[in-house]
Amino acid sequence: SALCHTYFMLSYQYNVMMSKLDFTGITCLIAGSFMPVIVYGLHCHPISKRIYLVVITLLSLLCLRVVTAEAYVDVKYDKFRVALFVGLGCFAVLPLGQHYYLYGMTDMLRNVFFMCGLYLLGTLFYVAKVPERWWPGCFDYIGGSHLIWHILVLSAALVHYRGSMLAYSQVVDLEEMHGESCG
Repeated sequence: SALCHTYFMLSYQYNVMMSKLDFTGITCLIAGSFMPVIVYGLHCHPISKRIYLVVITLLSLLCLRVVTAEAYVDVKYDKFRVALFVGLGCFAVLPLGQHYYLYGMTDMLRNVFFMCGLYLLGTLFYVAKVPERWWPGCFDYIGGSHLIWHILVLSAALVHYRGSMLAYSQVVDLEEMHGESCG
């Protein structure tokens, strides 16, 4: 995103190229958010783990193919792209639901729900164009919806990192206590 915002105004070609790079980063962030949840959250269920990892990889590649297509780079497709990204994130219901069914409400789930809440709150600001919709011109340089969205996405990534490290340490602790991870 930093590269996108730095160079997108140089020309139309740079704008398109940087937008595609930005969309690729968003897709990778969403896909990457699944990996610790699946790997650590379902560590004793290798078949489910493999299926979810393959499906999220394929869905991410499909999403990436669509959002980087020349036809969808235009600003008029902003809401369509956001819907694709939210839809990709909604796949999380399956592995999270399985984790909840197997283990109940865990610290990992709490962190994931907090992360998702931050992502969705940022998305709402971005789509609704709040606060600049109410005070046009006042938030052109600082405090606009896009900046709020970036701050919330960064916050969500930090929450996710913390939760992933906690989940990893729990898996390692299980292995040390029992000599194997799924005994």
